[in-house]
Amino acid sequence: MDSKHKLLLAVGITAIVTDMLPTPADYFVFKAEQKNKEKLEKKEITPKQFWQRSAAWYYLANPAYWALVTLAVMTTKADYNTKVKIGLGLVAAGAVVGVISRNIKKDNELLNA
Repeated sequence: MDSKHKLLLAVGITAIVTDMLPTPADYFVFKAEQKNKEKLEKKEITPKQFWQRSAAWYYLANPAYWALVTLAVMTTKADYNTKVKIGLGLVAAGAVVGVISRNIKKDNELLNA
């Protein structure tokens, strides 16, 4: 496999993995979703506004998180191996925060059901 195909494969695998990992951005998405749902139920916003806001949060929060991770890694004055470790540390920390926030959300839903 030539280097162009390897790059495409790496990009594809990266996209799959990053989409599966919970991030701190998920917390903000869930929080916004909850607030917008309450506003919709109180008829403070329309269904169209609810879905526009939901889509905006969903499609902007995670890319913003990954952009910050990339920026933090690339602007660090360190060698390649250190940058990889920093990047993996940020991803792992983000996954932990994301999992915790998802679990809190699920527990709250169970208690309110």
